[in-house]
Amino acid sequence: MARPLRLALLGILVAAGGARAQPGDVEASASDAVASDAVASDVDALEGEVHLTAHLWEELEELALRQPPGSPTEVELGVYLIGISRISPPSESFPSFEAELFLEARWRDPRLAFDPDEAGMRVKVFQGQQVATLLEELWWPALQIENEEDSRHIESRDVRIRPDGTVEYEERSLAKIHAEVDLRRFPFDTQALDIVFASFSWDARHVRLVPLEARVGWNEEHHTLEWNVRDLRVEVRERREARSEHPFSELVAVITVERDPGFYLWKLVVPLLLITMLAWTTFWMSGEATSARMQRTFIAVLSVVAFHKVIADNLPRISYLTFLDGVVYLVFAITAAVIIQIILVHRAERAGQPERSERLDRTARWLFPLIFTLALVTLWVVAH
Repeated sequence: MARPLRLALLGILVAAGGARAQPGDVEASASDAVASDAVASDVDALEGEVHLTAHLWEELEELALRQPPGSPTEVELGVYLIGISRISPPSESFPSFEAELFLEARWRDPRLAFDPDEAGMRVKVFQGQQVATLLEELWWPALQIENEEDSRHIESRDVRIRPDGTVEYEERSLAKIHAEVDLRRFPFDTQALDIVFASFSWDARHVRLVPLEARVGWNEEHHTLEWNVRDLRVEVRERREARSEHPFSELVAVITVERDPGFYLWKLVVPLLLITMLAWTTFWMSGEATSARMQRTFIAVLSVVAFHKVIADNLPRISYLTFLDGVVYLVFAITAAVIIQIILVHRAERAGQPERSERLDRTARWLFPLIFTLALVTLWVVAH
């Protein structure tokens, strides 16, 4: 109750008491004074109750504004990939990637509707620190990235409120996100990198995420070392979590990236093929001492072992073979077959059969390249 109203009530009560008092009636005046004090106390108590009630109403109004405007509230979410700054190398046991994102979320809250003529503006715009203050006072879907490794760094954000209560939230941020990778086709692999968005506070009963298709895409001019972005699509699903007995609505942005195999081709695959072909030169050295042929072949084997160690050091401890592993083991096998061929030639020479040893060399000159090529093609088909 306002102080002027309180004083007015007190004035009326005191005036009424004075009108009832007669000159010389001391007891009546004393009684009226006591009554006036009692009424004043009642007014003070009433004023306190009014203030307390008003405070409670304010708290209830603030609490109501922090509740979803509907059940459920449909939140449109757009994801635009500005660029991928890093994808962890295949040697890391816990792969991740760093992405710069532009997010836009839209929902409608009729409680925020306003008359643009009375407000003197067509759109209410909040930027910088104003956004943090606004989101503490009003309801918003509390969006987060479920599979991020660290809290995303928000570079900038703003909020726009339209006259009909439509809220537009925009954010530019940098996030480090866990990745699930399949290296079976390495180094010719294609990976699907997921970014999972969900509300931290509200399950699917209160918030339902839907794609904002007009804001889904990626910057085709951005290029990441070793990787090329081929596609970005969004999927909507519901998933249960331990924190609630009800499922949460999730929007998953799936980024398809393709590895550029050039580095691994020139540094590993091509040298392995050259080592294999050098081992085949023994087929054109008929009559050469067996020890010299064996020495040359074992040098090729040791070279393959060294390359295999380099490849193993650049891969995590996975339980399956990659395409590059298959190439290495194929080179191992073909080099071992060269050693067996040398032994057969040596036995033919020791048995006094030079024609047979010559025939073995001539056959090996075309048979080994043919078998190796067919095995390599088969490996490629199986891996892809």
